[in-house]
Amino acid sequence: MGQGVCLKLVNTINKNLAASRNIGLAHCTKDIIAMTDDDAQVFPDWIAKLKRVHQEQPDVGAIGGPVIGVDHEMMLGKVAEMITFPKWEEPRFVLSLPGVNISYKKAIIDQIGLQDETLFRGEDVDFNWRVKELGYQILFDPRIKVYHSHRSTFRSFLNQYYMYGRGQYLLRRKWWAKTSCLSAEAHQRQYLVYCIQFCDRSVC
Repeated sequence: MGQGVCLKLVNTINKNLAASRNIGLAHCTKDIIAMTDDDAQVFPDWIAKLKRVHQEQPDVGAIGGPVIGVDHEMMLGKVAEMITFPKWEEPRFVLSLPGVNISYKKAIIDQIGLQDETLFRGEDVDFNWRVKELGYQILFDPRIKVYHSHRSTFRSFLNQYYMYGRGQYLLRRKWWAKTSCLSAEAHQRQYLVYCIQFCDRSVC
């Protein structure tokens, strides 16, 4: 690891991402809590840029950035980046960011609590909506990057989206009372947005 970076390994149970992250959250004591996945590789300056942007944006609740496929030149890699991990050239506020590249101010996590372990998919979206429910913004910054190993076969890609769909049902059922006032057109737009777990704030 780089100079000044202390790494602590913590054993988790293989239940789902929310359960593993909740175990990790209990060990987090500093001002910023960053999250990624075991199939991702953060850029060497990832921590430094997260810290810098949080300092620049003291009132923003969560900050993340692009998820770049290690196989982004292949067809499945391009599809994944278009619909699962879209990105923009300039910083912008969004409704949610994927859990593979996101960070939170600890003071805000202390308010919203742990991730929902009943959600085997979409737990990151639920977590981010709870951040926004408190009135905080979520910022996408293109300078904060991670590499990710996207699904390598069409079959695994379809299975991933099948699981996203199942998780989407649970997520929408949980949040339906808060979104049921939307028009039918808005629901259709939000359904597409929620499925890719990423959203422009202008849709909301």
